[in-house]
This record gives sequence, C-alpha cells and structure tokens, in this order.
Amino acid sequence: MARNLAFGWLGLFVLSMIAASDNAWAQDDPGCWAEKRRTDLRTGQVRSECVPESESWRNLVRLRQLAELGLQDQKDVAFVLEKLQGDDWDLRAEAARTLRLSHYTKAIPQLVASVSPNDWRLTFEVMVALNEFEAPQTDAVLKDIASSYWLPAIREVARDLTAGRPLSIISLQTSLWVPLDYCRRPTESSRCPILRDHPSLKGARRALLVLEIKGGKLIGTDHGEWGGELGFIDEKTTQTVIDENVLAIVPRDSRIFAVTGLDHGGLNRGYIWEVVQSDGGRWTARRLWRLPGMPYEVVAAPDGTIGLFGQFGSVLYRTDDTLQWLGEDTP
Repeated sequence: MARNLAFGWLGLFVLSMIAASDNAWAQDDPGCWAEKRRTDLRTGQVRSECVPESESWRNLVRLRQLAELGLQDQKDVAFVLEKLQGDDWDLRAEAARTLRLSHYTKAIPQLVASVSPNDWRLTFEVMVALNEFEAPQTDAVLKDIASSYWLPAIREVARDLTAGRPLSIISLQTSLWVPLDYCRRPTESSRCPILRDHPSLKGARRALLVLEIKGGKLIGTDHGEWGGELGFIDEKTTQTVIDENVLAIVPRDSRIFAVTGLDHGGLNRGYIWEVVQSDGGRWTARRLWRLPGMPYEVVAAPDGTIGLFGQFGSVLYRTDDTLQWLGEDTP
C-alpha cells in the first residue's frame, strides 16, 4: 500500500512542481497557483501574470485521492464516470485509472465504450482496467487493438496483456510516457525513426505560427513551461482561442488546424486541434487527436498533410483526418 501510495502521488508531485514555478512573486501571493507568460499579440511584448488554481487541477487531485482511498459512495462513482465521459482528455484517462485502482467493476460497460482511436492514453488505461477486471469483453477488445490501432506502442501493450506479460511500473503509473518508453527500448535499428523524406511530405515546409485570415490574424505563442496560446486579433478584437503552447498553425482547404505541446519535467504531450469560426465571428477549437508526445518539428505539405517529428519518431496527420505512425511496425 505504501509503495502504491508513493507512486500514485508521483505524477501529482511532478505537476505541482511545474505549476509552482520558481517565480518569487508567484510564491508570495497565496491566490497565485502558477505563473503564466502571455504575449501581447499586437505589440509582441511578453508579460507575466498570476494564474489561480484551475478546476481541472482540482478535479485531477480528487481523482487521484479517490484512486488511493477508494470510491466511498454513489456520489464518488458519479463524479468519476462524469469525468470518464467528459471533454477534458487528461481527466478522462485519469478517471479510467481511478476506476481500475478502485476495483469498480460495475463500470466495465462504460470503459469498453471509452476505447478511442483518437486518445491513445485513454485507450491504454481502459485496456489495463479491463484486463485486471478479467472482463468478458477483454479478449475481443485487446485483439482488435493489437491488430489495428494506429500507434505501435499501444498495439504492443495489447499483445503483452494478451500474453500475460507484465507492464512496467512506470507505464502503469505515468502512462503519458508509454510511447516514449516504446521508442527507447534498444533494438537493432531505431523503432521510431525520423522520416522527413516520406513521399507524403514532398514539398513540405515548416508550419506557420501566424496565419492571416478573414481580416485578422491567428497567432500562436510558446513560452515552454510558462505557457502559451493561440489568439485571434483584428482591428477591434483580441481573443484567446487555445490556452496552451502552440507549435504550429496549418490551413487545409477551408479548415484550420493547430498543434500544441509541452515537454517539461514529467510531462510530454501534444495535441492536434481544429480551429473554427462561428457565424458570429468568434473562434473556438476542439481537440481531435492526442499525439504520442510533443513534436519538436511540424511541417505541412502542399496538400495539407502534416508531418510531426519528436522523441516518438514520425507521425503523419493525413488529409483523410487519420494519424499514421511511420516506422517498422506500421500496419
């Protein structure tokens, strides 16, 4: 129990260290949870601001507490199931993990329904939970993932679970690192090569961080551990669209995509978003895919195919709205 407790709070400790920052004024203000650096999109000047504790963070802490202490009543169960089926991708994966560690087998139908081609981390947590619960659906779910899932690290996990091979403690406790752990295992050749010369990327160029559109501009900023954003400005409007580090903005025909990511401390993550403007002129964004990690390079081909390269190797976001991992274990 003590060992599980220590590992269970490892992720929270790392995240809290990142959030706390070493900025003196942030630590002296009891209402300041973290420092964020924000760029004035009109002047380019960067300022620091205080960020209060977020609802997402409070929900994450509660999920971790419930994972350690167990689900005490139906109110706890309802809270976890709400997060499993909610819009916050990190909380969805954490909710699946909480159900597993709480041994709440009544949630098997909800877990099976949560398997997602777009969110490999949620799929990982669901696989591990179903396997530990010895659910009747486990064999079919694992077989399907092992044969067809787009990310080889997740296919390998499905094969390991089917064969009864143990997963690493790090994978079980910090599933964000599952794809990178897969890439780092020694083999005769790189499991996760960087393939910039793939035929689908012929004529590709580094993706933009500023896109002029509809009388204004979409602008992406990235201040590493201190945050970033995707913002829109025109003559009268300044709007934050995505409140995360933005690595690229890619137009494709009439659509616009953004890539976000962070690699700092215990976090290594990335997402692909679609950015849309309503009839009233307001911009919004929705997550489409969880990437295997933060891409360090993003390029766009003339047809709109996006190439993403990082510690996870090479991934294509194709024009049919699917992800393709490039490497020896490509299905």
